[in-house]
Amino acid sequence: MRRQRFTRIFVLSAIGATLIASLPAAPATGGEVRRYGRIAPGIVHKVIRQRKVPRVIHVVIADVAGPGALRVALSNGALSGLERTSSMARRNGAIAAINGDFFRPSGRPVAAFARAGDLVQTPITWGANLAFGRGGRSAFMGHPSVHVRLISARSGEKLRIVRVNTGRPRRRTLRLYTKDAGKIVRPPRNACSARLKRSGTKRFSADGAEVITPVEVGAVRCRRARMKFGGGMVVAGRRFGPARAAIRDLRSDRRQRLVWSLGWPNVGETIGGNPVMVKEGQLASNNLRGSHSIFRRHPRTGVALRKDGKIMFVTVDGRRPRYSKGITLLGFARLMKSLGASWALNLDGGGSTTMVVKGRVMNRPSDGRERPVGSALMLVGSAGRATSSFPTMPAPEPEPTDGTVDPQVAYGDGAAANLAMTDPASIGGLASWLQAEGESLPSGLAGVARRFDRIEARADYFGSPTSYTETSP
Repeated sequence: MRRQRFTRIFVLSAIGATLIASLPAAPATGGEVRRYGRIAPGIVHKVIRQRKVPRVIHVVIADVAGPGALRVALSNGALSGLERTSSMARRNGAIAAINGDFFRPSGRPVAAFARAGDLVQTPITWGANLAFGRGGRSAFMGHPSVHVRLISARSGEKLRIVRVNTGRPRRRTLRLYTKDAGKIVRPPRNACSARLKRSGTKRFSADGAEVITPVEVGAVRCRRARMKFGGGMVVAGRRFGPARAAIRDLRSDRRQRLVWSLGWPNVGETIGGNPVMVKEGQLASNNLRGSHSIFRRHPRTGVALRKDGKIMFVTVDGRRPRYSKGITLLGFARLMKSLGASWALNLDGGGSTTMVVKGRVMNRPSDGRERPVGSALMLVGSAGRATSSFPTMPAPEPEPTDGTVDPQVAYGDGAAANLAMTDPASIGGLASWLQAEGESLPSGLAGVARRFDRIEARADYFGSPTSYTETSP
């Protein structure tokens, strides 16, 4: 009897949701007009127009335990270069997509990044992440605890890897390099290096805490020349120093397991942002107020986990006074909470803010055209859906061939990177804010922060004092 009652309730709820999705525009409270449309089973697109302070909000709500699945994408399939969100969405067959993490001028994200069970990058600087896996049924948000190790399949001996695809090894540490880095990071010269080739399928550990990839050790060399990937990946340490012995010992113990974890169970994909705006249903107030221009009214992009288990993609247009003025960071957090968020993360914003639904850009980017970015967060259909184990997970998106990427991507390699570095809601503002908060930044981001501060001190480059002086949501 209980099962029959539940079935009736579920069917009636589904019918009601379908009817609501088909309703025409209707006025809402607070001078709002809301439009709803179902874009796929279990996925709804909502447009909210607020009149008191002109503001246009796009929301995509998805049940990722149903037909939709979360995926991440890198521009051009690698850590280098820039690509438009709509291009990444079309290339991956996404139902909906938003721009992702803040990015360096080279295009690489600044937080930890993983896709289809492969850790592509450890964090460049302090930040937060959305992590998920197993068909989207497991999703977490917050500051990850990233651990990478190489473990002998025979003896169980462990080698700690401190960074993935970032910089040269230090004296006592090992680093891992993969082809995902593209042209920006390669295995180092004058190093002890070992080539690792996959020898089995990726899987979760029994408790789901780690992702395990069996690897076979190939060539091991200590020399000046850099080691080539040769169809695999490279673990490297300093040519002279404590790491030398660890690398050379791999010759006698060639069966290894590459193991990584973010500190959350059953996750194999992750994308970053900053800051966390809503935490366990409450505003993360310490992250939302301040005198820095990053807190003021701007276009915004964010992702949220709802109390009912669904996920939300949210964008707010801005820098268009008659159409949509944008929203403060505090106002964005309050908006997320009002939409039912239990956790919410701010993503790259300003001119980067983009909402794509079924291949079309639905919002109005403040640059006047879509800005190429470094990564995207997507909802894909059942054909590309991840399942409970990595062997059947979809492969990462391939490197685009000629003609597959939108021709306007060329706009981003120079101009878009410059725009992002001078944008208070994009990487320029983020780097400046983190530096002002006392965070230690790598030299590249420290340079971005200094450039942003110099330009902001000289002029209001958006031509409207409301971009900086208004502090209300």
